[in-house]
Amino acid sequence: IQPGRCHPTEGADYHCNKSRNKVPAELESWVKEHIYHNDRLNAKVESLREVFENEEQSIIHGDLHTGSFMVNNDQVKVIDPEFACWGPIGFDLGCLLANLIIDYLFHLTNNEEYCLFIIKIIYNILSTFEKDLSEKIPKNYKTIMIDSAAYAGTEIIRRTIGIALAKEVSIMDEKGNNIAFRKNLLIIGIDLITNSEKYGSCENFIKRIKKLHVN
Repeated sequence: IQPGRCHPTEGADYHCNKSRNKVPAELESWVKEHIYHNDRLNAKVESLREVFENEEQSIIHGDLHTGSFMVNNDQVKVIDPEFACWGPIGFDLGCLLANLIIDYLFHLTNNEEYCLFIIKIIYNILSTFEKDLSEKIPKNYKTIMIDSAAYAGTEIIRRTIGIALAKEVSIMDEKGNNIAFRKNLLIIGIDLITNSEKYGSCENFIKRIKKLHVN
């Protein structure tokens, strides 16, 4: 377990106007208006920072995504725990959801069957969490679900304009189709953070993600 914590937005600084961010020229003014100068967004990010640094709800993986799992017919194992620490339960769930949402949006225009598969995975993860948390910690489970949505938003934005771009973003950059894709991701990321309370149930989460993207 890490003796200290790696901040969820470390290396991205997307909520500040930092030169390390990788923002295409075509999106610079949009990012300044909707992210750098978005007081509501930045206040929420700071509150998430506070929760991350002070809430010791559980041992968390710290960098959970689809590449963190090894699966066969009998079992599932989680690997790469070098960022494990005590932290908020919603952080790991949020990171995993962010990874799936990016993958979903990447395939949205060319692989409907795969996108339905991703939505099913998101539904299964959220419904399982919702059921288990509501039974084991009924007083706090709604807050954890809402926090997970907000942390998903921070991770989506981090992987869209931060120094560690998602592979899907890099692929779209190479194809020259990156502007609309990045903007869609940022719109979803901002909404997950600023309207996280609207994602407090599995059903609401799925409905909102499916209708939020723009053409």
